[in-house]
Amino acid sequence: MLKYEDFLKNDYIVNEYSKIDKINPFAFSHGLRHINNVCNNMKMLCKIFNIDDEMKDALLIACVFHDVGQANGREAHGLKAKQITEKLFSKDIRQNKYYNEILHSIEIHDNKSTGDESLFCLLLKCADSLDFTKKRLVNDCKDKELYKVWEDIEDIKIDLKDNYFILDIITNGKENFKEKFMEQKFTKKIIISFTTLAHKVNLIPIIKIDNKEI
Repeated sequence: MLKYEDFLKNDYIVNEYSKIDKINPFAFSHGLRHINNVCNNMKMLCKIFNIDDEMKDALLIACVFHDVGQANGREAHGLKAKQITEKLFSKDIRQNKYYNEILHSIEIHDNKSTGDESLFCLLLKCADSLDFTKKRLVNDCKDKELYKVWEDIEDIKIDLKDNYFILDIITNGKENFKEKFMEQKFTKKIIISFTTLAHKVNLIPIIKIDNKEI
């Protein structure tokens, strides 16, 4: 059974994600930088929730493929990514116990629905949306206005304490960060994915900025 690292080295995957960063006008990477960040987020989440190795491997595979459909535009890119995964890589992952979950989570990861998604799907959505620090910024983006708040975010910390699921956003301490952060369109996605996952596992979500609850 191939591991997620094997798929990351695949020529098709490397080429497609290289295309995505070239054609995508946004300040955030949707290429391999993003994919590696999402995989690292997923590892943190799996450790926090004691996800077994078999499910973890499947989740990391979903992370690798979730945005590959963006080479042909952002619209319905989850569905496109699922079709690519199913058509070109099905034989390599079909034996995986979570094969159908991998495909389904890839398809709906860009769907903002807060319906009754599975834990697998919600983990992918959360790992994806938590990639919002300056590590994801594209340095040669021409529209510096797109950077706005995101260049002020140094890192994130995720923790589980008692019945609380905690996200702490670590910033460079710039004044009025909280107000600017809450105004951003992307912030809603972060909050929804984090709180929905928390509720799925019967935890209370807490979001902090520099260790102060918002």
